[in-house]
Amino acid sequence: MNNILYPGKKTPVFGGAGAQTFLLFFYLFLMQSKAWFFLYDKPEESGKYDSPSSGDEMEGVYEDSPLDKAKETGLKILDVLKAHKKKIAIAVIGLLALFLLYDFFIGSVKEITFIVNDTEGIEVSGASVKILGADGKTIATVESGGKTSLRKGAYHYSVIAGGYKTPAKTAFEVADNAEITAILEKNLDVELSLEEQFPEKLVLGQIETVNVLLKNDSQSTEEIELVFEGSLGEKIMTASYEKPVSVPPGQKTVPVTLQVKTDLSNSEIKSGLLGTIRVKGLNSAGAKKTVSFDLLSFDQRKVTISGTTNFGTIEEGSALVEKRFTIRNQTALDIENLDIVIAINDVQYSSIEDVGNWFTFSREVPIPEIRAGASQEIGIRVTVPVGEINFPPGAGTENIGGQIVFKTSFFEIAKELDLVASKSSTSIELSGLSNQTIQFDDDTGSYQTKAGTLTLRNTGSLVIQNLSLSVECSDEPAPWVIIGDSFIAQVDPRETKQVNYIIQAPSSIDSGSVMICSVTATFDNPRKIAPLRVEESKSFNLTFN
Repeated sequence: MNNILYPGKKTPVFGGAGAQTFLLFFYLFLMQSKAWFFLYDKPEESGKYDSPSSGDEMEGVYEDSPLDKAKETGLKILDVLKAHKKKIAIAVIGLLALFLLYDFFIGSVKEITFIVNDTEGIEVSGASVKILGADGKTIATVESGGKTSLRKGAYHYSVIAGGYKTPAKTAFEVADNAEITAILEKNLDVELSLEEQFPEKLVLGQIETVNVLLKNDSQSTEEIELVFEGSLGEKIMTASYEKPVSVPPGQKTVPVTLQVKTDLSNSEIKSGLLGTIRVKGLNSAGAKKTVSFDLLSFDQRKVTISGTTNFGTIEEGSALVEKRFTIRNQTALDIENLDIVIAINDVQYSSIEDVGNWFTFSREVPIPEIRAGASQEIGIRVTVPVGEINFPPGAGTENIGGQIVFKTSFFEIAKELDLVASKSSTSIELSGLSNQTIQFDDDTGSYQTKAGTLTLRNTGSLVIQNLSLSVECSDEPAPWVIIGDSFIAQVDPRETKQVNYIIQAPSSIDSGSVMICSVTATFDNPRKIAPLRVEESKSFNLTFN
């Protein structure tokens, strides 16, 4: 706890015990010393008109010089003083006695005002100040703002106030009217430190997060506020943290966001700035942390980023699309930890979080360093996953908007992002089973057997898996249309598969009838969304004669 003495303006006073002793010895010296020559008889001096020669009378008249006249005046004054030497001595002694009496009873008594404030400069109401003499006994007790009269000399005072720590006795000296201010700390047992080293350099506009560690050595939870002073104060930067801070017994980390202002004067942009983070209500060394840093200016206009952010139309499941960017640092400062953020803000069918995950980078992000006058390149890549977009019926594309933000803790540059995601194609093209006429063979009493090749082509952009083939005629299964390989594990995009088929129509089919048939390919949905199985069909007619 700090106790600060703020004395008023002092005026030199010839008094006190030392001054009184000096005057007494000075008086005795005057009374006993031949230095007080005018109070004692002296031999008669020769007249001013005596001849300076052997005594013979000179011719003419002798005229006084200015020195002779001054000497004559001084001798007359001495004559008067010798005539009243006793009265003068009595008068001097009386004046000395009066002065000593005044100095002891009146002049040495001074008015002292006591003010008790907390660490924030607010007066502590009800604080009691006890004044102690040199012997340790209580002389007076006053409340904050109260006054008392004390004779010149050395004293101590102590302060007591509810909710505040009681400081040790503090010495003070009374020499003149004065105001003494005592500073009290709250009754908290909390220490403050930083979890990591404070940045050595800060730049105008910079946002920096500092982790403040609070240690509560008491047995109860304390509500804590933080104070930011010096160059960490509101003149240079703003500080924000989640309030209130409840600190249970033990330790708690409090993230504090500091943002340097951008409109500072040139006189405030300099090296060696000092700032303090302190527990409000405390001022001891353990309850605050003072840091030093250099404050720098930064011209964001000298950072340029080239490259297009229009990614065009990208189909689901297609190969990734990459756009290249060049970042040029033409400032006088190194750029450290340049982050790149994909900020999606406009979607139609997808979630913003999902779209953000479509983007990747060709190198480490944040970029550790771009030195002054240098440049760095980076590729931004996009892949649209299959089945992640919930296209409504009839919709085949989704427009996505946002920004690509290049930023550090003290600047950011945003580029508008354009992207169209299109629905992937999952079509299977079937050919080879077409309209046919099947003749009845009277010799065998059955329809002729037909054979051919069924061709399947994946015209979409996605892999088709677990494909099954079937044939129906007149809405009934047609097991007599036999497909040689009715199951195909996989058909890659743009790939063609061929399978053989045989038509062995039963003789029970009436001659002259026409059957409407279809060949159907059923496969897993490549977009991996409902429905999980999709179908592609092709119709053809069979005429029986």
